[in-house]
Amino acid sequence: MVGYDTAVRMLDPRYSGTAEARDAGLARLWDLGCRVLVGGRVDATGIFRTWKEQAEQLSRQQAMLFEELPEEMFRVDLSSTALRANSDG
Repeated sequence: MVGYDTAVRMLDPRYSGTAEARDAGLARLWDLGCRVLVGGRVDATGIFRTWKEQAEQLSRQQAMLFEELPEEMFRVDLSSTALRANSDG
């Protein structure tokens, strides 16, 4: 499971080097039978973003690889940085 922001980065070719490398990596996940659960996240502007917003822009195979975790099942408005800070103390 990943947050909305991480799933968006998984689709950004800058993080894989090229669009071809991104597509090959995503295809490999698909071929292995993996699925990526995506939890919504609050963005820098304070808006809760859900995967539905991105899914409409994906290819059919990409859309099937990523699955939205419904907000009512999972919503924690706390960043991983804040979680780490709380666990250190």
